[in-house]
Amino acid sequence: MPVVIEIDTADVADWLYGVTEAMDGITDQAIQWVAWFIADTMEEEAPVGRSKRLGESIRTVIEDDSITVWPDIWYANFVEDGTNPSEGAFIGAIRPHRPQAGYVGGRVRHGTHRGTPANPFVARTYERLMDEMDDFLERYVEEMVYPTGRKIYG
Repeated sequence: MPVVIEIDTADVADWLYGVTEAMDGITDQAIQWVAWFIADTMEEEAPVGRSKRLGESIRTVIEDDSITVWPDIWYANFVEDGTNPSEGAFIGAIRPHRPQAGYVGGRVRHGTHRGTPANPFVARTYERLMDEMDDFLERYVEEMVYPTGRKIYG
C-alpha cells in the first residue's frame, strides 16, 4: 500500500477561520498601537512651554475606518499656523517698552502684538509618520510573530 496523506478540507477551513479571527484581533490591536504611536509622536513634536498643556492636550479617537489625533486646546491652531501682527485696545500680555507711551494705571491702553511664527508640530508629526510608519508596522508584525518582549515603539 502506498504512503498517503489525507487531510479533511473541513479541518483546513476551520484552521483558516481561526487564523482569520486571530488576525482580526491582531488588526484591532495594531490599530490601537498606531493610534498611540501617532499621539506619542505628536506629543513629542508639540512645542513645550511653561505649562506643557499643548502636548498634554493630545486626544485620540478610533472609529470604524479612521484614527483621529488632535491637540484639544483652544490655541493649537495659532501655534501650528502662527499669527499676524495685530493691534488692540487692551492686550494683557504686552507691556509697553516705554511706560509713558500707552501705559495707564497698570494696564496697556493700546499696543501691538508682533505676531508669532508658525510652529507646525502637527505637520511635523505627519512627516515623521510617513517616514516611520512602515518600520513601526514591520516591528509590530515581527513582535506578534516572534515575541521578544521588547518595546515596539519609542
